[in-house]
Amino acid sequence: MAGCDPGALPPGDRPPGAGTSLLGKAPAGERALPCSLGPAPAWDLEWPAAWEPFPLDDLAGHASEVGPRLLGAILAVEQPGVQPVGPRGVQAVEQSSLVVAARIVEVEAYGGSDDPASHAARGRTRRNGAMFAGAGRLYVYRSYGIHRCANVVTGPPGTAGAVLVRAVSPLLGEASMRARRGAAGGAHLADGPGRLCEALGIELDDDGCDLSGGGRIHLLRGWPASDGAVRQGPRIGITKAVDLPWRWWEEPARSEGVRQPSVDTRPSGG
Repeated sequence: MAGCDPGALPPGDRPPGAGTSLLGKAPAGERALPCSLGPAPAWDLEWPAAWEPFPLDDLAGHASEVGPRLLGAILAVEQPGVQPVGPRGVQAVEQSSLVVAARIVEVEAYGGSDDPASHAARGRTRRNGAMFAGAGRLYVYRSYGIHRCANVVTGPPGTAGAVLVRAVSPLLGEASMRARRGAAGGAHLADGPGRLCEALGIELDDDGCDLSGGGRIHLLRGWPASDGAVRQGPRIGITKAVDLPWRWWEEPARSEGVRQPSVDTRPSGG
């Protein structure tokens, strides 16, 4: 899967830090953003651990337990083939950012054989294999032959479970996200599974990637939703187990481009 292995790229096409750590180095007194994109903004100083890897132990439970824990986590996607510009590898043009990153603000949980709405309800197949790979993997599938959907795999290897990422709020590289979405972006930049995958550049080749390091997609700790900001309700766009309250969202989202709850009604079924 070339899409999740920076080592598969020619040396000249590898983003800084590919295959090692997403966190870059900055001059003394400055915190670095991923791939040395520059000094940290105010919110990063408030949550200095925001760019650390998401703890795998927090992904070890059932998807319905893990789902709310992922609110506030960060998905960061390295862009292969982009060359650094300017001092310290800082990108001079945001449209060609080395990294796009967004904070998760809406999720849905899907189990295995215990969940008739899950892709894994009838067991393991070639399509859903990543759901059985163990906590910290990425499960990417295509919905209706058009839209890509990204899920964070939960639980031990051999036991299916995943959390569908339904909406994210941009942190880095928003211009790049809008360029990918084109005229379809607008106020709905990343408020749906297909929309966010297009905005972040998540592809089918990323299916099975290890989100804890070594690939181009990273799950980072981020920062939690404020007290009283988390809402819970039934999942969207499914026809089975419709009453399970396995969807969580943060209201309101922290930045523009996301509306809560998601208005995307395409089938989910992580």
